Amino acid sequence: MAIYDAVNLFNACCEQYGIMDGRSRRFSLPRTLMLFAVLVHRIYGTQDFSRRIRTLRNLVFGSDNEIRIESFPTLLASTFAS
Repeated sequence: MAIYDAVNLFNACCEQYGIMDGRSRRFSLPRTLMLFAVLVHRIYGTQDFSRRIRTLRNLVFGSDNEIRIESFPTLLASTFAS
């Protein structure tokens, strides 16, 4: 499944989070970042969400292979602060 095949990230997370296919996660770290951004927006009512999520999506598409668990706390903080 590609990163954005499932439009319903929450449902995909509920069904796939933590499941591994070999060394790959079914609910990937990039998808986790996207879901986190949506949840932050829904909880805090962030401004200009469409621009922010588009920017995040473009960054995720451009760096999918570089998103690692070691850097995830920093990525989450950056997603929240953007």
